[in-house]
Amino acid sequence: MLGNPQIVLLDEPTSGMDPVTRRLVWSNVSEAIQEKRSVLLTSHSMAECDLLCSRLAIMVNGQLCCIGSPQYLKHKFGAGFTVTIRMAENVKDWKQAIKCLITHFPAASLKAQHFNIMEFSLPSKQTSLSSVFKFLEKNSSDLSILDFSVSQTTLDQAYGLRWLRDKKKRNHGPHHAEKPARAADRCLCAD
Repeated sequence: MLGNPQIVLLDEPTSGMDPVTRRLVWSNVSEAIQEKRSVLLTSHSMAECDLLCSRLAIMVNGQLCCIGSPQYLKHKFGAGFTVTIRMAENVKDWKQAIKCLITHFPAASLKAQHFNIMEFSLPSKQTSLSSVFKFLEKNSSDLSILDFSVSQTTLDQAYGLRWLRDKKKRNHGPHHAEKPARAADRCLCAD
């Protein structure tokens, strides 16, 4: 980064760094981008890529499999929304809240439950964001919901889901040979 080069190549720039130093590097990379310098970096951290990159190219086993903006890849391969609900600690019948949410959003699935916090996955193709907020606001007191958050699928989750789907397609059984990937099966960026 010394000498303000117009093209900056970085290979795993924050690998092994503590969080404070990592943020300092991210700040310097962001500054270089704002100065209209081209930055090409490799990273195993999807969070780092989501934060720093305007376009991503994901390689698996040495082959390019996806190209696009972080938002495009989240939309293309993501599972939709993650809804996290924190319920009152004295609630005895959590199953009622789960049943109510899944009845209203049939495509919803309970991903995790830890003490008084539940996390649901809601596919965006079958659920509008406004309907999620409307339902939770309307029913929060009846279901003893203290607060909730709705977040988009992360790049890690989106790409992990794609990888699992691809693996299932390839592994039809012990006697099936793996088919070579076709260009038409790959994600290409949408401009």
